[in-house]
Amino acid sequence: MYGLVAQFVSSACKDLGWFTDYIPFDSQAGSLKVLGVGTVELPVQREPGRTSGPDAHGILRLTNVLHIPDAICNIIGWPFIRDHGCSLAMGKYRQSQGFLADAQGRKLAFFEKDRPLLIVKLSDPPVGPVVGPRTIQPDGGYMIHCFWPDSERRRFEEHRESLTRRQQQQASVGRYTEAEKQWIKEHYGNEFRFLLQHGLSIYKEEDRDEGRDIVKALMQNDDN
Repeated sequence: MYGLVAQFVSSACKDLGWFTDYIPFDSQAGSLKVLGVGTVELPVQREPGRTSGPDAHGILRLTNVLHIPDAICNIIGWPFIRDHGCSLAMGKYRQSQGFLADAQGRKLAFFEKDRPLLIVKLSDPPVGPVVGPRTIQPDGGYMIHCFWPDSERRRFEEHRESLTRRQQQQASVGRYTEAEKQWIKEHYGNEFRFLLQHGLSIYKEEDRDEGRDIVKALMQNDDN
């Protein structure tokens, strides 16, 4: 995956594996089917030629990202630019098309040179992940859009608030022991990612129950 900055559109991601948290939600963004909404963290290279050192790489954390498997590419939408006070520094740079900078003018990421769109350069492995083949062709002509109506945004916020209230009520009951919680944190980071890697959903109680049983079995194997 490679990020794309586009004005006045929502952020979107094709691959569920990029999400660090996720809420299933059926919606539409124009003609595109939305399957859910969540957070995506992109490991990016800040400047061309700088691949090592403490400031060579950074993370772009995108919230309210639409999960759209049929999108032609992944999109860094205008809300990220607006909410973080970012700016675009464009020009005839030798190794890039320009930079994405924060409110203080510090470089957050750069755009790949000789590309038909503003493509953010992701960090190469091992800092970043191995990505699939590119869908944006160098000689192609593209008009990228992902317009999510305000009515759908409001409907999602109501859905998220309802889920939060339900989870708070269920949290008082307790599903995992402290030892099990620590095991999940050490091996997967959080319950969401643990369940996702086992094909389960944190928003289905039967899946969470199955996940608890899997944790118990895996911990027992570790002890043997």
